[in-house]
Amino acid sequence: MVNRSSYDPQALTAFEHGGWERASATYHDAFANLTRLTADALPDAVGAGARLLEVARGTGNVGANTTGVDFITGMVSETRKP
Repeated sequence: MVNRSSYDPQALTAFEHGGWERASATYHDAFANLTRLTADALPDAVGAGARLLEVARGTGNVGANTTGVDFITGMVSETRKP
């Protein structure tokens, strides 16, 4: 049972945001192999030429025609690196 009187959604948001912001520089090395398990199959599953919206995209592991969004500035910066 959740004790609602001690739940602080702003504190949780700040905690999550800070953790992912710190992880953004190493995210690809840590999670790329895990997300690749499904990301590699995704372009085939949706069909050639399909456009995808990748939400919480991390460092952008889906190798398809994607538009991505992430609420972590560091993740977006990593995605833009050559």
